[in-house]
Amino acid sequence: MRCYFLAFNAPYEKLFRQLCPLINNRAAHLGQC
Repeated sequence: MRCYFLAFNAPYEKLFRQLCPLINNRAAHLGQC
């Protein structure tokens, strides 16, 4: 998931950060954040 999606879905932001740390890390490296 992209950062803007997480930003607009605060309740899900915690879930994605806990369940998909690798995806968030990859997104940061890809410059999508």
